[in-house]
Amino acid sequence: MSDIRRILDKYGLNLLMDALSVGLAFYLAMALRFAGQAPPNYLLQFRRHILAIAGFYCLFNGLFGLYGRIWLCASSEEIVSIIEAVATSTLLVAAVDLLWSGMRPLPLSVVLMGGLVTLSAFAVLRYRARLIAGFLGRWPIYPSFVATPLPMERSGRLWWSTPFGA
Repeated sequence: MSDIRRILDKYGLNLLMDALSVGLAFYLAMALRFAGQAPPNYLLQFRRHILAIAGFYCLFNGLFGLYGRIWLCASSEEIVSIIEAVATSTLLVAAVDLLWSGMRPLPLSVVLMGGLVTLSAFAVLRYRARLIAGFLGRWPIYPSFVATPLPMERSGRLWWSTPFGA
């Protein structure tokens, strides 16, 4: 019991954010698949199975080491581990969906589209600090009474005197 408590203390917020993003991604996929009017039987199946699907994605995120990394210092090569975890999860959820006896829990298009939206959400969650810093660095927020300097003027160098790529 203490191991579960330790894991939840350390990674609980990340697990919660991932589970919520999976739920939202699959709900968005369901809404897009049925143009906002999902049949009640699929909505009922969605409510029954979304926690298991979210747990499945979180399990594979852990198995692929997404929770043990320092994403603030991650390079763009780390996106491969996110792609691997989401692709594996999506393929296995699709396999379970196809092998399900009786009415399938979700249409296959919802599973695949949900996996794609989940991939986008996981990437944004992992690289959020870099995304925010990139946006704020490009478009600084100044009070309206201060003249906004151009990016080339902030550095003290003119753009034509800077070597390409520097």
